Amino acid sequence: MVPFFVTRLGLLLGWRWEGLGGGLVVGGMAVFYLVHFAQTGFGQFPRGFAFPLIALPGVLFLVCRLARPKAPLSLLATDKPSQA
Repeated sequence: MVPFFVTRLGLLLGWRWEGLGGGLVVGGMAVFYLVHFAQTGFGQFPRGFAFPLIALPGVLFLVCRLARPKAPLSLLATDKPSQA
C-alpha cells in the first residue's frame, strides 16, 4: 500500500517538480515490484500492462527534467531565472 501512495504522491508532485515527482513514481513502482517479487517466493513479477503504464508518466517526468537545457539538476529547481 505504501509504494502506491508514494507513486500517487509522485504523480501529483510531478506536475510542478518533474525530477522529484518522477523519482517518487519510479521509486514507488520499483519498491512495489520488489515487494511483490519477494512475497511470491521470488517466483514472479506482477503481470499485466497496468503496472508499467502507471510508471510511464514518472519516466516521462524524469526525461523532461533531464532534457531541460541549462537547468540546475536539483530536484526542487523551479523555472524561475536567477536574479543576479
